[in-house]
Amino acid sequence: MVLLLAVGFKAVTTRRLQAILERRSTLDPLTQVLNRRGFADIYAKEHALMRRESTAMTMLSIDLDYFKKINDCYGHATGDRVLVDVAQVIGKALRVSDHVARFGGEEFIVLLPVTGVDWARDIAERILVAVREPGRGDLPAYTVSIGIACQTSSDEDLDAILMRADEALYRAKERGRDCIEIASTPMPPLQAIKA
Repeated sequence: MVLLLAVGFKAVTTRRLQAILERRSTLDPLTQVLNRRGFADIYAKEHALMRRESTAMTMLSIDLDYFKKINDCYGHATGDRVLVDVAQVIGKALRVSDHVARFGGEEFIVLLPVTGVDWARDIAERILVAVREPGRGDLPAYTVSIGIACQTSSDEDLDAILMRADEALYRAKERGRDCIEIASTPMPPLQAIKA
């Protein structure tokens, strides 16, 4: 009986440890939002749903403006607190069905399932406004730039939509930052002419 209890305890402990490790492998340790791996898993599920139901989904590429200046002027500890704050601000602007990930440094990606460009722009504007609001403790003021790309074809993969969202983000940066740019819709591939 004692041996059976020990084996049962070990099995429960192993399952709990496995769940903790799985969670840690998909979350960014600083901001507690998804990391690249966790985001790729979520995207694969949402992409399969998009393919089945013939819906659209939209990606936001969000980057903190002049983040290096924040780190240089206020220190990396304050920079980390700003990253945590922006992750929370983004999360509060989203629906339960949406997903946010930190892709590295000061870049965040948001996946908006079953969402077109107009609704995505409304969400992006909510994020811009929320970030600009003063009074979040002793954090320095900061802004973000946002690129939006809508995926209407299930033939487009994650890398392609991320590239389009990033291109829109870079245009927002070039326009002066603290703004939103929308990526153009990709051209459908040419159909082979049958002889």
